Amino acid sequence: MRLFISVNMKDTLRSRVVEIMNIMRAKTVRGNFTRPDNLHITLAFLGEIEPERIDDITRTMHQVGRDKRRKLSFELNDIGRFNDTWWIGVKRDQTLWDLQTALSNSLRKSGFHIDKRPFRPHLTICRKPVFSGDFDEAEFRADINPMLRGLVWEADRFDLMLSERINGRLTYSVLHSTELNSN
Repeated sequence: MRLFISVNMKDTLRSRVVEIMNIMRAKTVRGNFTRPDNLHITLAFLGEIEPERIDDITRTMHQVGRDKRRKLSFELNDIGRFNDTWWIGVKRDQTLWDLQTALSNSLRKSGFHIDKRPFRPHLTICRKPVFSGDFDEAEFRADINPMLRGLVWEADRFDLMLSERINGRLTYSVLHSTELNSN
């Protein structure tokens, strides 16, 4: 099973992000745009995991959830790219960073291989876009970035996700959720 732990997007914010993706889509000839239902921020990528390890993962999630009781609330802040993958960035929020750090450290202690690279939360919106001939990246960013400012992502849980292809489509399904309290 290919698994990861993420913070998933609520519908109200999703519709705003889809608007931005549609503006980008109008400037492309083609591209692999993220399906709206798949929009998320990865906290920990687990990779291929045996089904019998799911209980270890959920126990770890519950422990971290008990220790990190605050709901998440963070802002989106800019559009950018890693090579040919376009993303929307997240303004630094200590609560999100603390959750990711605690989760990664706890998963490592439970024997899971978690990447040690610095956490760079982002929302992947498109891979390998081919833009129309008159596309100006600087102008596009200047138009989109103001639309992102002030968009707040709120989350009261984090989820264990299954990544699989169903009828040729990449599909993410929630296997388990851990609630974050308002304390």
